[in-house]
Amino acid sequence: MFAAAVGEALTDVNVYSVPAPQSFRKLVLVNKSTDTLFVNMVTDFLWKDSTYCDIRDIVLPPLVSAKVIVPMDANYNVFFRNDFNAPDDEKVEINTANIGRVKLKPEKGKTAQITSN
Repeated sequence: MFAAAVGEALTDVNVYSVPAPQSFRKLVLVNKSTDTLFVNMVTDFLWKDSTYCDIRDIVLPPLVSAKVIVPMDANYNVFFRNDFNAPDDEKVEINTANIGRVKLKPEKGKTAQITSN
């Protein structure tokens, strides 16, 4: 630490990276079905150290929406299902820079409806 501080003072070069400021936005998840949905949002976006910005165990009652705060320009895989014990989840891929509202309705073989802000 001392050597790094002396080296920085003599050369005017910072050896430590400065973290970039993070921007966040509101994302609205809408349950368009008459069943309760169980939602997990998984990303490869790191929050700090080795912690990902995953959002898990969201329970959306029928015909209700939920607002979540997500990092800007992060790619998310949104997994959802209407039966807690179902073997397979439905999946939607989104990027938070382009999408502001995700309407979820479980229909095997179809994707969820996605609208931007």
